[in-house]
Amino acid sequence: MSQPTTKKRQRPRPCDACAIRRVKCDIDICTGGICSNCLTHQVPCTNLRVRHKSGPKKSTRTVKNTEDPNHEIYTQSTLPAHVCAFSLKQIIPYLEIYHSNYYDIWPVVSIQSTVSILTRSDSFKNVEQVFKLATVLDDFHITIAQDNAQEYALCCALCATIAQYHSFVTCNPARSDLKNAGLYAQEARRIVYEYRLKSTPNIDLLLTFFFLHKYYAIAPGQQHKGLIYLREAVSFADVLKMREPQSLLHLSPFEAHRQKKIYYLLVVTERFVSFKTNLPILLEPSIPLPEADFEKSSNSLYGFTTLCAIFSATDKQFYVELHTKVLETGRTHNMFQIPETNLFQDFTLNGSTELKRLWLLELQQKLQIRIDVDKIATSAQKVNVIVSKAWLQSLGWLIASANFLIVSDESTAVEHECFKIDFPLKVANELLSSLQNLPDHAFRCNGPDISMKLLEIADSLYIVIKSYVDPATTELAYERMVAVFDMVLKYKAGMDLPRALFAKISNLLESWKENGLRETRHELSSDFAYYEPALTRSSSLVRCNKRQDSAIFSNSFSGSRANLQHRQTSGIRLDVSSSLFASLEKVSSGQLYPLTAHKEPTTSKGTASFFLGQLGPNASPFYTPGAP
Repeated sequence: MSQPTTKKRQRPRPCDACAIRRVKCDIDICTGGICSNCLTHQVPCTNLRVRHKSGPKKSTRTVKNTEDPNHEIYTQSTLPAHVCAFSLKQIIPYLEIYHSNYYDIWPVVSIQSTVSILTRSDSFKNVEQVFKLATVLDDFHITIAQDNAQEYALCCALCATIAQYHSFVTCNPARSDLKNAGLYAQEARRIVYEYRLKSTPNIDLLLTFFFLHKYYAIAPGQQHKGLIYLREAVSFADVLKMREPQSLLHLSPFEAHRQKKIYYLLVVTERFVSFKTNLPILLEPSIPLPEADFEKSSNSLYGFTTLCAIFSATDKQFYVELHTKVLETGRTHNMFQIPETNLFQDFTLNGSTELKRLWLLELQQKLQIRIDVDKIATSAQKVNVIVSKAWLQSLGWLIASANFLIVSDESTAVEHECFKIDFPLKVANELLSSLQNLPDHAFRCNGPDISMKLLEIADSLYIVIKSYVDPATTELAYERMVAVFDMVLKYKAGMDLPRALFAKISNLLESWKENGLRETRHELSSDFAYYEPALTRSSSLVRCNKRQDSAIFSNSFSGSRANLQHRQTSGIRLDVSSSLFASLEKVSSGQLYPLTAHKEPTTSKGTASFFLGQLGPNASPFYTPGAP
């Protein structure tokens, strides 16, 4: 007699939200197709997850990032597209750090509106309500759909950047912070890819790429990824026509204000990255600066707009001059080839020396903007603004030096003091005076890039010491360089600074400490003493494309981009190429003489040749730099 078969009671499958939270789901006894848990928390009650096979789970595949010197291991995400890897409780702490320490530096993310869209809730009245969600909702995971995927990706990219920067604030950061930073960045990239967010360009996606750039730009061995994400953000700005003032007309006043902030944040970032990597500049300050009318505090935007005005003083030509004449290939993290330029090419592309003098004078006058430090809301932004201003002033002086516009005449007019040999000393005095009362964490909040700016300021002081104006000025420049270089060492946070420049300055400081002023000056002069022919009376700084080949010459006639006419002011303008160095050595030995003694016809001022003739009774052949 056969026994009646009893069917095993089938238990209903829990919904996605209850399965993630590992709580009992009562979907089988509830009416309306919504369980009580989802109804209480007002989240969609779905059952979309893929059913996996029973039994032991296979080990997740790991990907080893060989470009990272620390060889961090990141597990490949196997989550479905609609499931978040991070809960609101894991995201909100980094949003708090952003709000308190970094909003004034990057004032572009509204925490209230972002979290409101992310959680599909009503808009929050203030950020305090947002921060309380971490305790109220506990480990509630967010369910992602097309309507909030972009906000979740932006939050993850922002968390990655904050976690990376916050590791510099603490002297001994937890290893978990750096690992979490990489996982947040990986999650942001996953959401962008799985939801195909690139197909619909918008402001929030642009910000996602911007914060991914900020994370990868300082992550060890990941700088090339940072460049890619910055280029994507700039491309999106072009697609959205953010550089056109007409694009602001159809926006509400609040949206136009936010778009201005985002655009100028890209302008500032692109210019600094161009300095580091020789990346060509695409954005120009073509729209009005943002105003403080739409900010809750009138001072919260002052530091940001001041920084934007400082960077807007520089143009594309500024960075071309830097990379072709001041910065050699091994000096910065150049990822693009620096072209070789000769005298004629420089003149035809960049204009005459007198035009460059006027251009640099206008640039330095723009950088003389008065900064009301008390109106800047946070100390971190104060450091950023003060150091950036001194850094660009020092770079402008180095460009003037590379174009042979630096003079040692004490009677130089006040408005032309940016061309004086001791101008970097004035810049350093103002810098140290403004920074003396700022706390240590204000420097660390800006990340290791602050050390690169300070190193360039120290390099301009190195040139002052090398030119040896007088013992008192040289001694003072040394003291200021010690103070600036100490900050470089303190805040570089393990960053690989340009080795040649770093070693050059540190060797000078060690030599000065051991041997004093006289011996150090002798060591500096020994490398180029034979390049000092007694051509005339006034001393002026001459620089070539390599900083270590700089020399002191004396001359009384115009050289680069001009004929051999006598000049009324001190200083010289010579294109110090390798071939011209050889000719100047012949001048010092008497083999070549200036053509002024032969009454040869001269060209009008502004021509791109420097003529030297060979001694002889008949007409002399000309020597042109760059010619074979």
